[in-house]
Amino acid sequence: MTNDELLHKWVNNSITEGELEIFRHRPEYLGLTQLYRNTQLQSPELDKQAVLKKILSTPKNINTEQDDHAIHKDMKLKPNKKSSLFYWISAGVAACFLLFTGYQFGQSLGSDNVVSYEIADNQSLEGVMPDESIFVLRNVSKLSYLSSDWEKHRIIDLDGIADFSVKKGSKFSVNTANGIVEVLGTQFTVESKGDVLKVYCKEGKVSVIFFESDTKIILTMNESMEAHKSGRFLISKKDISSFRDVTLTTVISALEKQFKVNFITEGIDLNESLSCNFQHSKLDQALITTLTPLAIKFEVLPNGNVRLFR
Repeated sequence: MTNDELLHKWVNNSITEGELEIFRHRPEYLGLTQLYRNTQLQSPELDKQAVLKKILSTPKNINTEQDDHAIHKDMKLKPNKKSSLFYWISAGVAACFLLFTGYQFGQSLGSDNVVSYEIADNQSLEGVMPDESIFVLRNVSKLSYLSSDWEKHRIIDLDGIADFSVKKGSKFSVNTANGIVEVLGTQFTVESKGDVLKVYCKEGKVSVIFFESDTKIILTMNESMEAHKSGRFLISKKDISSFRDVTLTTVISALEKQFKVNFITEGIDLNESLSCNFQHSKLDQALITTLTPLAIKFEVLPNGNVRLFR
């Protein structure tokens, strides 16, 4: 089924529950809902088919980096892949801008509309969602959600960094430009800026789906991950740390933090790239696993330092 068909069914209220669940997770959902509902308020006798036709026929010449990021959030699409979805998302965004210039963040436009928050640099904002889940928005970030739909679909849109303390209940999803974080009830932190997604689980269990690779990662208490659109990732779990396409400096820093040691390097290029895993149980085994592929030798000194050489 194409994206235009889903939009057509949604506008005509003929979409099934299963199709609606997919449609709700699309990045343009909140903006289109806001546009559609406020257009209805201005014209009670509005022809739904006319609204759909207008959205689809709007000039298709909008092309911004923000639009590209929004498209890549749809898990059915891959980066750099052409799609008609691009055009009507752009049209919808443009229409929303024209209709709602002057909209004040932090206030809802009505009980059925989007609630949005935005903060500047070095600021923080704590808020309570309809189910009494709590968020703390930090440092140049934006957050929004659809209040009228909250009881069934707890979906947050986030650009930036936020801490969450989620009440147990239905699935709670945080949508970002880089991936989706899903939980049932827990405490966690999400940071999505540029092409980097970072997640830290404080309690419970968190599921992370990174859009670039469609990789699903499960994090539990005190576990974290950092993923880049370039393909690099760092995952720190209870028993093992995993790295792909990172510098030797990154791996050494992780070893120092895990085993409480300091490294002394002699003639070693710390910018060398590597992919590796190491277990958290034994330092010697971790050093062998990470350094042997680079032909780097090591010596654990009596004072606890580790000397690296070739």
